[in-house]
Amino acid sequence: MENLVTKLYNAYKGQTVIVTGHTGFKGSWLCQWLVKMGANVVGISKDISSNPSMYTNNEIHKYLQQDIRLNVLEEQKLLQIFNTVKPNYIFHLAAQPIVSLSYKDPVDTFMNNTIGYATVLNAVRLMASPCSVVLASSDKCYKNKEWIWGYRENDELGGYDPYSASKATSEIVFESFYHSFFKNQNDKRIASVRAGNVIGGGDWSVDRIIPDAYRAWHSNEVLPLRRPNSIRPWQFVLEPLFGYLLTAIALQNNEKLNGECFNFGPDNTINLPVVTMIEQLSALSNNGKYVVDEAGATFYETSLLKLNADKAKSILEWIPVLQTNQTLQLIATWYTQYQSTQNLFELTNQQIEFFEQAITAVK
Repeated sequence: MENLVTKLYNAYKGQTVIVTGHTGFKGSWLCQWLVKMGANVVGISKDISSNPSMYTNNEIHKYLQQDIRLNVLEEQKLLQIFNTVKPNYIFHLAAQPIVSLSYKDPVDTFMNNTIGYATVLNAVRLMASPCSVVLASSDKCYKNKEWIWGYRENDELGGYDPYSASKATSEIVFESFYHSFFKNQNDKRIASVRAGNVIGGGDWSVDRIIPDAYRAWHSNEVLPLRRPNSIRPWQFVLEPLFGYLLTAIALQNNEKLNGECFNFGPDNTINLPVVTMIEQLSALSNNGKYVVDEAGATFYETSLLKLNADKAKSILEWIPVLQTNQTLQLIATWYTQYQSTQNLFELTNQQIEFFEQAITAVK
């Protein structure tokens, strides 16, 4: 069996890759990994959504071919960029990713997540050159029935909150575009990828448990836990990105995967309650303090969510490689070093190398 790390480097070295949402948490990690592989990366984002941000602190813009500020809803400008750059691969990560913000501005959430899917897909449809395109959705696209087992790719879509609904409708847009335009357009292939709760150093988003924890602990404050017993499919940020990268390669090599969807989630051992995860992270972070504050839960979120990733394991040879203690140690190390050295480009590369070694060891 081919070494999967070697497969990644062979596939992306010298290739032109567009990443939308490249200034975000996952986008920053993906860009830095692609640059490490030798890819020519072009980033498209409308802004830098957090301050601080990993993208700014690691000075990732220095390593890109182009750093473009554009809202993907501007379809004609997006198409012009696609036709000029002629990418081999596109990873569409641009989105409004925060559940709490979807309650404050539901229309903006639907525009960015649902219509954004449509504008990217339409620009791909109209572009002149061939391309493999991976569009990042979410585990929250499934109609949540509080099942104890993981959702599969053919389970019912739906959403009780605006964010989840926007992800479900983006999947409907994806399916519509595939059957209407891409099913018989072999030079352009598309796939939708659905990941669980992604955690890792460099996330500074609002109302997410890890950045909330370190904002509190770096200020010697107590972290309030709104939903201590909620279970999430926690996974280190590189786990799903590894899946996204494998998906794009598989798309290019196998026309039968055009229009497919893939889940990327951890094994059941990492489906932990919030309080358990924070308890373990606190022990690695100078015993940062936390307190249960369920009265602070002012908006609806699902309490139980798991993904079944058997399809990705079977077809893509993807597999989650890190244990919980490894993931939490990587996170604690990243945020601890951030306090003394804000530019963590080298540490981030070291964590990528650690993950690559873990892939090789497992496979």
